[in-house]
Amino acid sequence: MALGVLDQSYKEKLTEKEAVDLAIKSVRSATMRDSFSGDGIDILVINKQGTKEFTEKN
Repeated sequence: MALGVLDQSYKEKLTEKEAVDLAIKSVRSATMRDSFSGDGIDILVINKQGTKEFTEKN
């Protein structure tokens, strides 16, 4: 499921926000079919400035 969402929506030069939103949408689509996946998504952004970690609710 996640790859299907990525294949449809990925494009070159995504902004960080667009990339994070796409990652959340992709993972959410996969976890909806898997009852053992837990109840949240943790995001780790890695870029030239360093890293930042947050949850989808932040």
